[in-house]
Amino acid sequence: MKTEEFEIDYPFKESVTLAGIESVMRMIENDIKISMALLAVSLGRIKRDGLFYDVASNFKEYIRLERTNLSYQKAIHLSEIGLKYWEFQTEFRQNKLKLSKCMSKIRLIDRNLVENDPMFWGRFKELSVRELKAYIERRNSDINVYTANSMTDKIRVSDASLFIGEEKIKGINLKDAREQTAAGRRAVVFWVDNDNQARKIRRRVENFI
Repeated sequence: MKTEEFEIDYPFKESVTLAGIESVMRMIENDIKISMALLAVSLGRIKRDGLFYDVASNFKEYIRLERTNLSYQKAIHLSEIGLKYWEFQTEFRQNKLKLSKCMSKIRLIDRNLVENDPMFWGRFKELSVRELKAYIERRNSDINVYTANSMTDKIRVSDASLFIGEEKIKGINLKDAREQTAAGRRAVVFWVDNDNQARKIRRRVENFI
């Protein structure tokens, strides 16, 4: 069945339907999102490249000159989004992301996670803003266990132990990790060749702290 198309003036017609008006609204909303993304990229470029120095001594002073019709707060907000885009533009292209589709998520991007979490961009694309925020908080404060289909070997938990396939990860006790995390402490992991090296490092660290 052919999808019915609606003109921008459809809401003014004598006879309308809810579906028709909502279709026009979605079309307008999409145009607004694209426009906001372009404004963000533009303001981010002005700030990143220091183009504002042509007329002002700093970026905030430039915004206060009202050379656009945006409010001060909106302009600052969009410029921060734009800066994030320019910082991660390579990753956006690689992951086929469009700024207009993720304006509300981009400010959550964490450089540390981008560099250390191989699943970050997949999570960024598939999670809602609320879910992404919770995911980032978990990754920054806890142990993350990936689902079976995200890695070659299945990662599983058995009691207080963590396994990759059938191989137990030595030196990690999840019960202890849960208690220490709840107490606000952080883990530092050292990978060594054998138990003897592990004991030596443990003794040195315990003496240091």
